Amino acid sequence: MAQRIVVVGGGAAGMGAAGAARGADPSADVRVYTEFEDVGYSPCGIPYVHGKEIPDFERLFLATREAYAGQGIDIHYETRVTGFSAEHKTVSVHGEGEIGYDRLIVATGFNYASPGVPGADLDGLYYVKNIRRAIEWDKVLDGVRAAVGVAAAANRGARVLEPEKIPPRKHAAEHYSDAKFPPHSDPRHDGGHHADHRHEAADAIHGAGVELLRGGIGWS
Repeated sequence: MAQRIVVVGGGAAGMGAAGAARGADPSADVRVYTEFEDVGYSPCGIPYVHGKEIPDFERLFLATREAYAGQGIDIHYETRVTGFSAEHKTVSVHGEGEIGYDRLIVATGFNYASPGVPGADLDGLYYVKNIRRAIEWDKVLDGVRAAVGVAAAANRGARVLEPEKIPPRKHAAEHYSDAKFPPHSDPRHDGGHHADHRHEAADAIHGAGVELLRGGIGWS
């Protein structure tokens, strides 16, 4: 009887593990459970699409749904795993009940913690992770009058506020980071980055945390 390998999480790690499992044992029943609509894309690439450095969101996907099906990987989209028992070798799947497994791989990735400041639940706040929300928000960026980016990794927020998305003299943008120094992995994030963004209507402010989000934040 073929062994069943269950993967919880459809990010790059989960899909990579599923592909490796199929490669190691082509007869295995490989199942992937994800609560999202898509699998196998790079959230870290989203700001580069917002900033027009990557031309479209499709390029962020590792493969298509058809390609995964062709590899024999059974993906359960928009399906939440609520728990698992290592003792009984089962996972609890919403709407499917208890599913047995021979091998279990947990690759659930990350989720944003609350910023912990008043106003964190206001409309118009966008967290860079889900690609469907990113596609929706990319359209919003074309018409915003002002934007503020907050990021621990300064390049993620800054790239969302690229000058191509916030036209000079028409829009205002600020990017706040609690990092004390701008990252040097990108040559544009050097000592002149602050001045460059100020000139192009996007001002990077390092070493300044956000303590309050007021009302009036909207999509337009």
